Amino acid sequence: MNAYNPNTLWQFELALIDKRLKGSKYWWLNKYRSPKQLASLQLTLEGNIVFEDERGAYEAGPGSLTIIVFGDNTMYGSDKPLKHDYSCKHINLIGSGLSDHLLAISQIHQPVIDCGMGHPLIDKFQELWTLARSNPAIPETEQAVLIHNYIIQLYKYVNDQVIDCYTPVDRAIHNIIKNPYIEWSVKEYAANSGCSREHLSRIFYERMETSPTEYLSKARTERALSLLLNTNLKIKKIAELSGFRNVDILARQVGGETGMTPTEYRTLYRNKE
Repeated sequence: MNAYNPNTLWQFELALIDKRLKGSKYWWLNKYRSPKQLASLQLTLEGNIVFEDERGAYEAGPGSLTIIVFGDNTMYGSDKPLKHDYSCKHINLIGSGLSDHLLAISQIHQPVIDCGMGHPLIDKFQELWTLARSNPAIPETEQAVLIHNYIIQLYKYVNDQVIDCYTPVDRAIHNIIKNPYIEWSVKEYAANSGCSREHLSRIFYERMETSPTEYLSKARTERALSLLLNTNLKIKKIAELSGFRNVDILARQVGGETGMTPTEYRTLYRNKE
């Protein structure tokens, strides 16, 4: 077992299998567990438990992963005698910022990720569990890479799950905010998400206090100005990377923002440096 150090690279701290018999109680208050910020991923193999946080209660059945962080105001298990035998595998993880990443995933989705046995995420967890249990001497940098890659997979999975639940207009707003540099008009963002431009514009303004056209224009112009100052890319390439369909539109936006052509802006501010 590794000694806990919150400033370490991401590492495996412990990998165990836990079994509880029918009729026994199984209840953990994470708020009082230590060391604080230690994170754990727990795979339910058999039976069911409940995980509770400030948002509500979530059932964790076979094939579900539960995100647990010591010191967090959460609890899990069964405060009544178990109706069935329960078993799980868990991997305790340590390292700087790791618990924050897992809590972010928990907030995006929920603390219980119900993939189902046989899902690639579950198969990968099983591989990591076996590795953490049987190879304690694995190099720290390799551990960090393995854990990082798995956390990224978890994030992508839960993010995709959330997006799949979006309404068409929510999906369009998400795409505009996350991907403003695609060469799409507001009409195209709306069409690709299955809503009308008018409905998208109205809801976007209600939430963001600006129109989607103004938001895209500002985001794209700021990116173009940054690329002009910090790269040697040609103006045509900068237009492409910033989401402008051509150099003329880029020049018009840069001119409106700075009163200069892209080349004049680049030359002036680079000379000042």
